[in-house]
Amino acid sequence: SECAQIMRRVPAQPARTFHEALQAYHFMWLAAFYDGPYGGNSPGRFDFLLWPFLQEEYNSGSITYEEATELVAETFLKCDEVVHPHDGSVLTIVTGGLDRDLEDAVSPLSFMVIDALEALDITHPAVYNRISEKNPDNYRQRCYQYMLRGNNRGQFLNEEGILHAMTRDGYMSPADAAMYICGGCMELNPQGLMSDLF
Repeated sequence: SECAQIMRRVPAQPARTFHEALQAYHFMWLAAFYDGPYGGNSPGRFDFLLWPFLQEEYNSGSITYEEATELVAETFLKCDEVVHPHDGSVLTIVTGGLDRDLEDAVSPLSFMVIDALEALDITHPAVYNRISEKNPDNYRQRCYQYMLRGNNRGQFLNEEGILHAMTRDGYMSPADAAMYICGGCMELNPQGLMSDLF
């Protein structure tokens, strides 16, 4: 089957498609979760890190918005299956915000994450929306809608305020600070730049 072929390839070999990238990302998250189920094991900047794998397929029309959102939803169901028995551990995904150049990082995948989790109505992952003045208005409006009608445990993160707090003493560069996630429930750390984070 296609799924079996994908699992034989990734993450040992580089992902060639969005589906392969999703599977590799999920495998790596599982490894981090089982290593420390109550620590900084958030899937983190899911939309930011996976958009490059989806962008070409999506822009060419070889995968539709609905098809990609379904793959995202299937991934989140697998995450919830693992975390749900330990509901005291909050699993978070952040969307949007800024990239390492401090420019808008919102993509169609940011919307897919919100759409998938709103439709699934599951508790994990919780969506923490990074909201910047540079993000498009339709993204901000979608985040507000989600907060009003979604039952998932969501939060808004003030991008400019958080980045200022993380960089004001000079211990962290703006580029590194821009990679922040909520590692477990609320602690802010730059994804991939701390020893205890996925």
